[in-house]
Amino acid sequence: MNSIDSPNPAFARLRFGRLLLWPAMAIAILGILSFLPPASSGGAAFVAAAYVFYGVLFLAACNACRHAGVNATDILGTVPNETRSLVMPVYIAPLLLVFAGLSLWVTVFIASAVAPDWATGLLSRQERSSMTALFHGNQRALLAANVALIGPFVEEVVFRGMLLRRWVESRGVLTGVFGSAAVFAVLHPPSWLGAFVTGVVLGVIYLWSRSLLIPVLIHVLYNGIIALMVMSEGDSSRVRASGETGIAALRSEWAPLSVAFLLTAALIIAIIGPLLRQVRDRRALAAR
Repeated sequence: MNSIDSPNPAFARLRFGRLLLWPAMAIAILGILSFLPPASSGGAAFVAAAYVFYGVLFLAACNACRHAGVNATDILGTVPNETRSLVMPVYIAPLLLVFAGLSLWVTVFIASAVAPDWATGLLSRQERSSMTALFHGNQRALLAANVALIGPFVEEVVFRGMLLRRWVESRGVLTGVFGSAAVFAVLHPPSWLGAFVTGVVLGVIYLWSRSLLIPVLIHVLYNGIIALMVMSEGDSSRVRASGETGIAALRSEWAPLSVAFLLTAALIIAIIGPLLRQVRDRRALAAR
C-alpha cells in the first residue's frame, strides 16, 4: 500500500505556526533595505522579494518536516506510471483557468450589489500589461520563472504536501482537502472562489495519484499560461473601460456567463467527484 494511502502519524506532528512568519519577516527586512541607498527599482525589488519569500518559505517547510520526522518521499510520493495521471495537466489546467476567470466575474457581480465601490475599483484597474512596465530585460524572465516554476513547486509542497496531509491525518480526507484549499484561497485574492476550487482539485488529484508531481505540473501549466499572457502584452499603457461600464457589461451578459460558470463547475465536479470517492475508499481500506 502506498504511503500516501496509509496513515502516517508524522504528519500530525507538523507545526505551521512559524511557517509564514519567517518569510514575512524576510520580506519586511528586504523592504526596509530597499529604501536605503542605492535605491533599487520597483521591478528589481519586487523580483527579489518574490525569490526571498519562496526561498525562505521552502527552508521553513523543510525545517518543519525535519522536526516532525516527515521525509521528502512521504510528501513527494511516487512517479505515476498511469497515462491518465500524466495527461491530466493538459486538460485540468486550462479548465481551472476558465473557471477562475468565470468565478472572478461571479465575485465582481456579487460585489457590485453589496460593495459597489470595491467592484468598480477592481474593474477600473489598468491592464495587466501596464504592471509589466515595471520590469525590464532579465527581470521579466526571472519573475516569470518564479511565478511559473518556483512558486508552484513551493506552494504544492506547503499546501498539499504538508498542510493537506496534516489535516487528513488528524481530521480526515474532507477536512484536509477543503481546509487546505480554504487557506490556499485566502492567500490568493481577489479570486478566492477560483483559488479555493483550484486547491480542492489539486488536493484530490494529489491524494488520488499518490504523487505531488501531477499537482505541481498542473500548477506550473496554470501559472505558466498566466505569466505568458501577462508578459507578452508589452508595455502598453492602455486603460480598461471604466468600472461602471464594466459592471454594466457584466450585468447585461449575466445569462451566458452564468451558464458557462455552471457548466464549468459541473465538469470539474464530474471529474473530481469519482477521484475523491476512490481516495476515501483507499484510505478506509488502508486504515483497517
